[in-house]
Amino acid sequence: MKKRNEIEQQYKWDLSCYVKDEQELKQNLEYLKSNANKYRDFYGKLGDKQWLLAYLDFDEKYSDIFYRTGSYISHTLNTDTSNTKYLNYTQQLEFISKDCSEASAYIAPQLSELSNEYLQELINNDTLRVYKRFFKRILRNKPHKVSEQDSQLLSKMSLCLGNDSEVFDTLTNGEIKFDSISDSNGNTQEVYEADYGKL
Repeated sequence: MKKRNEIEQQYKWDLSCYVKDEQELKQNLEYLKSNANKYRDFYGKLGDKQWLLAYLDFDEKYSDIFYRTGSYISHTLNTDTSNTKYLNYTQQLEFISKDCSEASAYIAPQLSELSNEYLQELINNDTLRVYKRFFKRILRNKPHKVSEQDSQLLSKMSLCLGNDSEVFDTLTNGEIKFDSISDSNGNTQEVYEADYGKL
C-alpha cells in the first residue's frame, strides 16, 4: 500500500475549503482557545435583545471557525491516524471544546426561561429572521429543558463521554498491525480493520 506522500496531489482531498494551511489552523486554535470564555460575558443578559443579538453574532462566528477547524483536523487525521501532530491538534480542540461547553452551559437553560410570548416575538422579528429556527427550537424544547446545574455537570463530563470510537479508530487504523493471512488460493494478504468483513 502506498504511503500518503507517495500519492499524487490530484487524488488527495482538497481541505483548503476548511482551513487554508497549517499556519491558519494554529491561528484558529489560538482564537478558539482565547475566546472560549467570552461566552460567560452574556450570562444573565440574554433577555435583552441587544445582548441576545451580540451573543448570536459571536456564537455564529465562533462555531463556524470551530467546525471548519475540526473538519480540517479530522479529515487530515483520517488519512493517517498515527499522525502524532494531528492527534495533538485533536486533543487541543477537545480541551477547547470542554472549556467552551462549560462557559456556555447556562445558555440553553436561560433561554428556556424566556416566556413563550417573548420567544414568539423573536421568531416573528424580521431583524432576527436568520435565527428563526434557533428560537423555534428553544420554544419547542422548553418542556424538556435541563437545569443550569445539570447542564454544567454534563459539560464538565464532555471529555470522558463519546471518545470511545476515536480511541478505537486510532488503535485499529494506526497502532495495531494485524498479521498477514493466506486466502483460499494460497495468496498472502495484508489485513486491515476495514477488510475484515470482506475477508
